[in-house]
Amino acid sequence: MDATVAIVVLAIALATPIVLFGFYCYLLMNRRTRAYFSPQGVEIRRRARAEGRIR
Repeated sequence: MDATVAIVVLAIALATPIVLFGFYCYLLMNRRTRAYFSPQGVEIRRRARAEGRIR
């Protein structure tokens, strides 16, 4: 019984930071993706392309 409890506690302790990091990355990329494809972002890149600043 004690070994099972120790294994469960260890699994939770190891899984928690991994899950939290994955969730943080998801939120970060989701915000950047929305900003990149927003109408304002598209317009900024279109103007920069027209002025020759980006390809």
